[in-house]
Amino acid sequence: MTFFRRVGEKLYVQSRLLFQASIVTVQSACILHLITDRIGFIQECKGESMLPTLAPQGDWIYYSRLPYYPSTSFLCAPFQRGDLVIATHPYLPDRTVGKRIIAMEGDTVEVDPGNLRAVSGKDGGKGWVRVPKGHVWLQGDNLSNSTDSRDYGPVPMALILARVEGRIWPTWTDFKNNLRWHRDYEEDT
Repeated sequence: MTFFRRVGEKLYVQSRLLFQASIVTVQSACILHLITDRIGFIQECKGESMLPTLAPQGDWIYYSRLPYYPSTSFLCAPFQRGDLVIATHPYLPDRTVGKRIIAMEGDTVEVDPGNLRAVSGKDGGKGWVRVPKGHVWLQGDNLSNSTDSRDYGPVPMALILARVEGRIWPTWTDFKNNLRWHRDYEEDT
């Protein structure tokens, strides 16, 4: 009788440990999901549209999903011109694009200032566009090889998923926005 009792106790202890380990695993998975869904995530950058800022492949980037609303908190800041962001593609919702914010709502932007495209955008690459309320103008740094707002127009801010905070690999690079808008210069003088 003692043999079966010892075997039963061992099975009970092992099953209890297995149950506790599975609870910890589920909790860890939930915490990891919460972090990647609400705080930030790391992902490899692919594509040539952000050359020379980002390599076409091999750069691992940290994206922050923290809320970006006007706030006094150091963690929260509104999107600004010059920020690198990742957004859902306006016409292909299963794809994301990594671009730089060139203009905010109310700004006027020249669609193709360098005449780099034979046909670009809805107006053939000519003219100016006023960015409507709740939208931004996104462009890649590699203007000659980027599908961006010059092709699909202003992008709703609701499609912006995260801000690029820095390159993790191969070398750490902090992408603090040091772009100054001409209106900032006007206010300083």
